Amino acid sequence: MNPLLPPGTFVPDAEARAWSDGRLYLYGSLDIEGNTAYCSCEYKVFSSGDLKQWTDHGVSFRSRGEASGVPWSEMPLYAPDCICVDGKYYLYFCQADNGEGVAVGDAPQGPFADAVPVQGAHGDAIDPAVFFGRRWPGLLLLGPIPRAGRANAGRSGFARRSLRAQPSAERSGARLS
Repeated sequence: MNPLLPPGTFVPDAEARAWSDGRLYLYGSLDIEGNTAYCSCEYKVFSSGDLKQWTDHGVSFRSRGEASGVPWSEMPLYAPDCICVDGKYYLYFCQADNGEGVAVGDAPQGPFADAVPVQGAHGDAIDPAVFFGRRWPGLLLLGPIPRAGRANAGRSGFARRSLRAQPSAERSGARLS
């Protein structure tokens, strides 16, 4: 049971992001109560301005059904991450078939649309992590086999000659240099 969200709401693999509106947004897989399988074909986004009261923004993206945002697969959606660049929100997702994709939205809660596969991901990664900042103008990390590289201009994959299949490891983590 997640103590932040209403009873019956299960959001494993959560990623929290604070955006310029002062709210904390929670992105994650969505387990449906009563289903025997974990993770569903939908994502929901939750946000809070005080970490006590949370808003359920509803379904932000789905991989199955009439409103599917993934034209190449109807597999369940796993651990997403979201990043904001130049006023656009990029939702990076992975699926049960090891496919990775990125969809775009105009607001942190979505809806996210126009999904494309992540170029250079090779279909063997889960749980994307995305960083954008002064030192890293765009960095995508995909696991379980560490793969890191700078994002291309369209944020849809790795820039040429930037991909490292195995970033140098130190202890239990990866060092980015």
